[in-house]
Amino acid sequence: MASVQELNDWHVKMSSEAFSPYLSDSEVKDIHGIKKGIGFVEVTQSGWLDVKSFLTASRDYFLGSNRFVQSGFDDKAVDLTEKSVVYDNQAYQSIVLCRGYKELTDSRFFPHIPFNPAKGQTLTLSVPELQLDSPLHAGVFILPLGNHLFRVGSTYSWADFNETPENDKRDELLEKFREVCSLDLELVEEKAGVRPATKDRRPIVGYSSIDERVMIFNGMGSRAVMMAPHLADELHQHMTGQSKLSSEIDVSRYA
Repeated sequence: MASVQELNDWHVKMSSEAFSPYLSDSEVKDIHGIKKGIGFVEVTQSGWLDVKSFLTASRDYFLGSNRFVQSGFDDKAVDLTEKSVVYDNQAYQSIVLCRGYKELTDSRFFPHIPFNPAKGQTLTLSVPELQLDSPLHAGVFILPLGNHLFRVGSTYSWADFNETPENDKRDELLEKFREVCSLDLELVEEKAGVRPATKDRRPIVGYSSIDERVMIFNGMGSRAVMMAPHLADELHQHMTGQSKLSSEIDVSRYA
């Protein structure tokens, strides 16, 4: 923690009924390799989602059941016939668009969604002497990957949406990391991506006002992405008439 005020705020949360199940009842004073500050608080019942592994496992599952086609997608090529939705000479009952921030550009079926994408960059560092086996947040997040590798992130940028790492953002992350840890390091990898965030910071799920056979599954930013399996189930139940979509995620809130 960076200040006494921040420490006091955490103590209030640690003693509250709502937060106490998720916070340890004592401070962590020292982490080898991390510069000493006022202290750290351990968040319990927590974890992280390996998005790449999650997506790879999902793709492999659908490949195994012959329900995955790897190709580009152009929503202008979707043909809405009376009986079906046709794309690439294949007829479907309905389609769900999961195009992330690319839905922002000239979207045929969802042109008025107030996206607010944020580009972010991360680094993978090799820090042989750093003894850290749990994720740490101290200005930047530091995520142990094993074999003395650590992922460090992340930056925010609301312009130039692309997936190309930028030198100034790399330097920014390295500077913030060195404020926390002064151990020798080696830059192993840098990556960039775009969070498909929205103005209200909530996921976007539901039907197109142009044709209800076209749906969207989007707005999965850095937090909502962890809810993706649950939200996919909610959309499936809605498509099969078992339940209604929550008003907090329904795209119709932008109507």
